[in-house]
Amino acid sequence: MAERQTMISRINSQDLAGRSFGKWLVLRRAQNDEHHRIKWLCRCTGCQAESEVRAHNLLTGRSNSCRKCIRAASTFCTIHSMEKIKCGAELRCPTCRREYLDRTRGRNTRKKKEHRLRSGYGVNVAHVWVMYAAQEGRCATCGTDKPGGRWKTLHIDHDHTTGEMRGLLCNDCNMAIGMAKDSPERLEAMAAYLRERGGRK
Repeated sequence: MAERQTMISRINSQDLAGRSFGKWLVLRRAQNDEHHRIKWLCRCTGCQAESEVRAHNLLTGRSNSCRKCIRAASTFCTIHSMEKIKCGAELRCPTCRREYLDRTRGRNTRKKKEHRLRSGYGVNVAHVWVMYAAQEGRCATCGTDKPGGRWKTLHIDHDHTTGEMRGLLCNDCNMAIGMAKDSPERLEAMAAYLRERGGRK
């Protein structure tokens, strides 16, 4: 408490007239606010607007320009001289947005994959790679090394009752097991049907 009072006294004792803080040029002392805090009348060198600013905010860097200039700076990229657009929760110019996405796309993809594996199957990426190596990069049922599908990669097969990961399958085998409702009896009946009716060997 004593240190805070000492800091406040030091701030209040300073004469800021004629000094610059960012875009603020201090003109003269203004009337204290309702809490008896010292304020100074300042002019923004960016737009020439005048406003009363607390001495504490000037000296600590909390205020360095008027709100109008802050809003203008927040919607204009001075690096690429372009207007900023919405990018997630922030504003970025198109060039900055592309650079940001290039930097974060891989990192975000890894995080999402890790989260999906942990929440869906209770495993991590390392566990999947161990299984992939054990299967030599091939489907656990048909043995193909060309998994097909949209992503051209082996799919995680899991028990839909327990959620436990069982193996890595190609797109066709994964879909076949899913369509058969994970029923060995149904798959065996389908195999018997194909053998009886002259299906492909």
